[in-house]
Amino acid sequence: MKVTVREISIASKPECTFYLKLEWAKDLGAGFVVLLCDGVSAWSGEVSEEDVSREAQEMEMPRERYVHDLQLILTGEGQADQSYSFHLAPEQSGSPMLQLSYEKVQSEMSFRFGMVELLPVPEPTEVIKELITYGLERSARLQAKKHNVYKENQRLRNELEHITAEMERYIKEKETLERELYNRFVLTLNGKKAKIRTLQERVKQLQNTIRDEMHRWERGEACHGGNEHADENLENSDYGNTTDEEGDVDSKTQNLKQSSNQG
Repeated sequence: MKVTVREISIASKPECTFYLKLEWAKDLGAGFVVLLCDGVSAWSGEVSEEDVSREAQEMEMPRERYVHDLQLILTGEGQADQSYSFHLAPEQSGSPMLQLSYEKVQSEMSFRFGMVELLPVPEPTEVIKELITYGLERSARLQAKKHNVYKENQRLRNELEHITAEMERYIKEKETLERELYNRFVLTLNGKKAKIRTLQERVKQLQNTIRDEMHRWERGEACHGGNEHADENLENSDYGNTTDEEGDVDSKTQNLKQSSNQG
């Protein structure tokens, strides 16, 4: 059984405070029990499932929508967007039965949303005790819920502080690591640049050496070519002299042979 209690104001008696108690099993569409108390007297009544269906038909609303709005007005939930009002009047003059009607107010217009007939409760003190007991129990549940929410908030706050501290530590470590990596990168980059400069200087030196060697080789080839021409001239000159001398020797030899043959 579900139970709700709320404080309401009766338009015809604005100076009085009333307490409206609802009890239902499944949902308000299946019927519910109403209990109204002003702190001195109490009245009770019941709305059946057929009454809910009839009211929905008279309002020309889908039953589900009607039950939804009915729960809003009677339990006091979600009244920020819409306004409701309650009216209490005797069914007939001199009759102990009262009619509690609830109206829906929209755009400065109101129309009756539903109605329940109430009869006086023989022992209103019992109703008042029930309301007090319900209020105390609900207060205890709310206090327990508040305590649990406070503990949960404290746990979340501690976790947040821990996470914040960890994040700050991670940020500092990240910044330190970035500085170290940057310094290493700068050292490596400077080393690479120095090595590149050294290699460029060596290449330049090798180019200069090769150029100098080429120049020396070209000069040396020219000198070597002049010497070869001189040697050829010398050989030609020597060859001619040797031939003349050999011709004289051969003539003398022939003369000697002729003289020997004549003797």
